[in-house]
Amino acid sequence: MEKNRVFPEIEEYLTTLRRSCAGIPVQECEEFVNEIRSHLMERVEGSDATTESVTAILEAMGRPQQLAAQLKTGHVWKKASASFSPNLLLRGMFRLALTGIIGFVAFLAAVAGYGCGIASLLTVALKPFFPSHIGLWLSSGRTLTLGFADGGLENAVTYGISLRSPGLFVLGTLGPDGPVRDFAGPWIYLIALGAAAVFLVVTTLFSQRIIARWGMRRGRVPRRATMNPRYVG
Repeated sequence: MEKNRVFPEIEEYLTTLRRSCAGIPVQECEEFVNEIRSHLMERVEGSDATTESVTAILEAMGRPQQLAAQLKTGHVWKKASASFSPNLLLRGMFRLALTGIIGFVAFLAAVAGYGCGIASLLTVALKPFFPSHIGLWLSSGRTLTLGFADGGLENAVTYGISLRSPGLFVLGTLGPDGPVRDFAGPWIYLIALGAAAVFLVVTTLFSQRIIARWGMRRGRVPRRATMNPRYVG
């Protein structure tokens, strides 16, 4: 094969790949495109370099949009694994949820953790406006709820973070559970703030660890992409 020969099919493929990498830092995008170029040229040099063989090699590599999507996902995971932003971490966890059951379960856990943190903060924010409805409620059915109680005397319904013996945990409501009483009193602010801090910190550290451990393994296209053997000339 003629050295330094230009293949229009490869150049078009790489142009599409570069365009599909919009949103990725320019340097990272160019490194990735050059890596794919080098890999493609190695494969072409090992073939008869006909139009048919070049087309087959490009098909084996996969659509450029798919490679770009993998790079973008890896970029999100890389940023999220070192971030404390719930928004970025949840984006990373959502992408991880699309990779399998472990990712899906981890994503649900992260959503629940941040949900509990937000519910705890809402308890602090709403207590001054609804003093008789916001608190830490203990029911006759052995349910402890941090959040809102509808004020029913016989069958009160509570909404928030609920624990019920022997170990049931719910973010939401468990339905009517008999009469309730405020278990925390003026300590509700300290308790709710402490709960919010625990939920937010633990969920953040959990999300960072999961993304670093499971996501980064799938974070970008391998340095030497595996190609379909039937296309290797």
